[in-house]
Amino acid sequence: MSYRFGDFTLDPGAGTLRGPNGTLVLRRQAFLLCEALLRHAPRLLDRDTLLNEVWGRTTLSPNVLPQTMSELRQILGDDPQAPKYIETVHRRGYRVICPVTEFPPAEAGPPVETSALPRRYSIAVLSPEYRGPLPELAALADAFARDLTNQLARSPRLYVAAYEPAPGAGAAPLTYAAIGRVRHVRYLTCSSVDRSGEGIQLRVALVHCESGAQVWSRRIALSIRPPQALLDTIVAEVATSILSEMQALETLACPSRNSEHVDSDAIIDMTEMLRSLYSRQRADEIVAHLSDLLASDPANVRARAGLAVQLAQNVVSAWTESGMETAAAAKDHIAQAQATAPNDPDVVAAAGIVAAMTGDCPAAVRLLTRAVDLDPNNPHVLAVLGWQHCYLNRDESGLAMIRSAERRAPQHPRRSIWAAYRGACQLKLDRYEDAVAAYQDSTDLNPNYHFPYIGKAVALAHLNRDAEATLCLQRALQISPGYRPDDWGAPPFYSPYCRGKDLSLEGAWAHLRRVWPP
Repeated sequence: MSYRFGDFTLDPGAGTLRGPNGTLVLRRQAFLLCEALLRHAPRLLDRDTLLNEVWGRTTLSPNVLPQTMSELRQILGDDPQAPKYIETVHRRGYRVICPVTEFPPAEAGPPVETSALPRRYSIAVLSPEYRGPLPELAALADAFARDLTNQLARSPRLYVAAYEPAPGAGAAPLTYAAIGRVRHVRYLTCSSVDRSGEGIQLRVALVHCESGAQVWSRRIALSIRPPQALLDTIVAEVATSILSEMQALETLACPSRNSEHVDSDAIIDMTEMLRSLYSRQRADEIVAHLSDLLASDPANVRARAGLAVQLAQNVVSAWTESGMETAAAAKDHIAQAQATAPNDPDVVAAAGIVAAMTGDCPAAVRLLTRAVDLDPNNPHVLAVLGWQHCYLNRDESGLAMIRSAERRAPQHPRRSIWAAYRGACQLKLDRYEDAVAAYQDSTDLNPNYHFPYIGKAVALAHLNRDAEATLCLQRALQISPGYRPDDWGAPPFYSPYCRGKDLSLEGAWAHLRRVWPP
């Protein structure tokens, strides 16, 4: 059914919310929240009911519901102090207070495409197979598939078809292509649970519907009755891996940037993939692509947020004539994006990354924590949060976040910089041998970025391995000839970075000057 309320029409089938000025774009969770309230109107819905209907579980951050409600109200222009559409009943829940008319979807008009639910990012989780004498296998397999569906559905720009149990015995089997057409999705997730010795084995695969090709798979060995906390971790890691593979495949399948058929989301995705072998040239290309996109579409908050991040990264890399001016431009772009879409996960994440790149560690942790709440399947946000968390708290938890991101998305285009974050954390924790190993991981993955070589040289110099440190710096200067010792950690990228118990920023500069090539 579709719903008409006030000046708005919600069409769940088309995935659209239309208002007096046309179709509105909103995140999937905000859309589902609106639908749940309208479907039950005028009944009062409590917090647990809404969390189950919209997110499929209750173990979420306590802020996720009020944040999404605030986002929905902003889109509707509804004042919570004098509401026209949605009323808050203190300590009890929310309800729709305006008249709601239900009608068949056909009356709502033709479907309108919206960038909130791009169909090229669409997936269905199939009912899993299970083989073995234990009845618990059936329950475990079904619970895994349902939890994976719910976890994937928390990604704002991914369309996830509703979970459907396996068809009854005797149902005719369908090809992957036929299932994709029936479920209106581009990808399928298939899984199975089998006995394996004294335990069980979980198999998960990602399949491209049209070609029938298996594009990703993973096998996981478990005990017969694995703890729920372990299953939750596996679901989160599998969801992130699936999304990373889809993004890589869809970016490769996009037409070129100069094609008249390429959309703005595809251009932004292509700039992300340029980071796989990150260098000064790639950074310049990213800035050019995003600047061109903003010139034609100034309201595109994803492009503006992405440009802010790249400009801030150029400051860190010393790839700008004036670090202070470029940092100011990055902050201006992110401020504009936040003013337009304060609850967009990409914008919140970008604001956190800009804060990290300009030395505001507490703000970075606050914003990135919120970004993870909004989109828990983004591994880069998790890695940057871990980096900042380690600097702020000087403990192991940040390193664990980075390693989790590396484990979840081993083919991610930013994988090399995550290893560099790991190296920076090891410096912060005064583990210089571990820092050397982490920076080596980074340069093995991408030999074209100078920054990890500098970090490795600092660690080597602190270990009095000066000849090796000088070799690292020679390679860094081949990549970035104008780099100077004081550029590493210089304003506006400074305290609390590169400052451990045994190594101050001034001490790092002294090391670099001592081993700097003549």
